[in-house]
Amino acid sequence: MKSELGRKCWTISPENCAPGIMNLCIESVLAEPFVIECGINGLLISPSSGCTATAGKASHVLLAMGISESSALSSLRFSLSSDISVEDIGRGVTALTKSYADMSG
Repeated sequence: MKSELGRKCWTISPENCAPGIMNLCIESVLAEPFVIECGINGLLISPSSGCTATAGKASHVLLAMGISESSALSSLRFSLSSDISVEDIGRGVTALTKSYADMSG
């Protein structure tokens, strides 16, 4: 997956996240259109952070944490339930990489 998603970074390192929450920045895409593309491919994720109320603006929470505005606008939030399976994660990774490929090419 690393080579298929271009430049990416953890917006919040996994060890500092709440259990089941992951925030990832894919710097070559804007989060909101990418979230729509992921939904088309069967992966439901959120743009930015859980504290964003205004679409199209960088999360004030991510900005306050020192995340750049461009990274905040490219940040994706993943919420995982406690009963998620390895197969579910595999399908999510497939949908994520397909969505990236669809938007990139």
